[in-house]
Amino acid sequence: MAYEDRIVKDNMHKRLVGREQGTMNEISEPLTFVAIDDNDLDQGYALMVGSQGSKVAEILDETDLAGSDVVFSEPVNFIRIFNFDTDNFGLFTINGLVFKVAPGFGLETGVGGTPSATVSVSGSTEFVLHRLV
Repeated sequence: MAYEDRIVKDNMHKRLVGREQGTMNEISEPLTFVAIDDNDLDQGYALMVGSQGSKVAEILDETDLAGSDVVFSEPVNFIRIFNFDTDNFGLFTINGLVFKVAPGFGLETGVGGTPSATVSVSGSTEFVLHRLV
């Protein structure tokens, strides 16, 4: 079976994290992968592992802004956002959908909506956007 078509189930849903004397300790068995069935998919215990949306095709940042927009060379279907602003949430409007990214954090996701190459940015003064394919 090809790597991008493989479906795996893990026991992450069984993991617990406890606080003991000021340190975080994992208190469950190690991660394992087993066969899945439709019931696992229905319960959200399955993970699709794919290669689509993992390769960086283009990189833009705050220096590429024209007003409040950056424009990629092609429509965005997958994106990786880094909000390097340490004080402000970044609001990134992609294909008509708004993604709110906390200061100092990032997000990687597929993007639905109406395909567009334009990303509108507000809030964040320092960011990097990766268009993924």
